[in-house]
Amino acid sequence: MLISFYSQIDDNTFQIDCEPQDSLPVIKIYIVSLCNKYNINEITIKYNNYIINNNDTISSLGLNENDILEIIPIISNIDTTTIDTTTIDTTTTIDTTTIDNTTTIDNTTTNTNLILNDIENIMMMDPVYQQKIEDKIKEDIVDDNFVNALENNPELFIEPTMLYIDCLVNNIALKPLIDTGAQSTIMNMSCVEKCNLTFLIDKNYKGEVYGVGKSNIIGKINLAQIQIENSYFPISILVIDNTELDFIIGLDMMKRHLMLINLKDNYLQIDNVISKFIKK
Repeated sequence: MLISFYSQIDDNTFQIDCEPQDSLPVIKIYIVSLCNKYNINEITIKYNNYIINNNDTISSLGLNENDILEIIPIISNIDTTTIDTTTIDTTTTIDTTTIDNTTTIDNTTTNTNLILNDIENIMMMDPVYQQKIEDKIKEDIVDDNFVNALENNPELFIEPTMLYIDCLVNNIALKPLIDTGAQSTIMNMSCVEKCNLTFLIDKNYKGEVYGVGKSNIIGKINLAQIQIENSYFPISILVIDNTELDFIIGLDMMKRHLMLINLKDNYLQIDNVISKFIKK
């Protein structure tokens, strides 16, 4: 969810996309990553005059979309004891002109290094942030794999055509699917009625068939004839109540008639009979 932030430090307002489980250390990392002018050790967050602690999360605080959190500076305890400057030993006065310029510290670089170290330490301790890093790594691996496949093997993205042939069952033209993944040859009830074969259904056969989903077996046609090209072949058919699958020739009939599937030349062969695969 998008949480709004208002900074008392520089009167700046911005939004950050946070997760419900994000805790104070993680939120501070977000802020420092977005606005590198803040030091992670010098800021804290306030919500409705409540100073958020490390164990608080977006969820536990009951925050909603577009709620506002305040970024406030952490004020150190400063010793305000008055110093009697007259007691200072003047012999300890440092002649600043003698300081070697090469010892000058780049405060900006130092602060940046401290911030980076703090962020790294918090990330190592926070399991939520660690999970986000792990998820991002996995996502990058998947993206790289996709690009690699697209560039080197674009044919993998072409949707394969299913294997259908023309045939006749009881002089009714059908386009059965040749399915090596189907154990049995099946036909749905509406297709059986279309072929006028309902009188052959043996209802002693009951059960279920599983594939992409589940269908009930209404019965079985123990013997029928299928015409492929100019040849006739005996088949048995399980009748199911599925309304999507009309007619499937399964492994039982393929093995019985020693059917050969030629994917190179795109045809089905039974003995000397060749039937070209078609689009349904």
